[in-house]
Amino acid sequence: MEQQTQKRRRRRRLVVVVVVLVVLVVVVLALGLGLGLTHGRSSGGIKDTFLKRCQKFNDLNCQNVWDAFQRAYINRDPCTVTTDAYDPFIEAVSFKSQCNRGLLWSKTKEVAHSFTQKRDCLVTLEDTPLGAILNDLTWCGKQGSNETFTSGCPGYSACDNNTVRSYWKRASAAVSKK
Repeated sequence: MEQQTQKRRRRRRLVVVVVVLVVLVVVVLALGLGLGLTHGRSSGGIKDTFLKRCQKFNDLNCQNVWDAFQRAYINRDPCTVTTDAYDPFIEAVSFKSQCNRGLLWSKTKEVAHSFTQKRDCLVTLEDTPLGAILNDLTWCGKQGSNETFTSGCPGYSACDNNTVRSYWKRASAAVSKK
């Protein structure tokens, strides 16, 4: 009888060990896949978002617009992208302001949007293709790479000529001239 009890205990231990190992393997695989997918190489994600937003503006050739956008920062140090690097993108978007009244804002997004929604013919940058397509996105390139990265990019204030900061400066200037 004691032998049977010992056999049962061994089986239980074996089952517990196997279950723990299976759980560990699943966790390691899940973490590995998760980290691999979010390692910063998400050109497909930002490209898909970019193209989807772009297609809301019927008069744009969105693939050409994407190509012009990427040329600004691909294969460049993310802290050396100047505002004029986005000129081809600005030209590719070339839109006409409907009423020549724009409202530029800084750190007052909700107030500005609330205000423009209640006024005819007053728009913010995000109401134009230049703003709507890239609103709330982060991107950069890296020297020696033809990929678009969405993580590992310098923060908005990390350097004066970073990809996102330079873009918003240039887009604001373009909209204010329309």
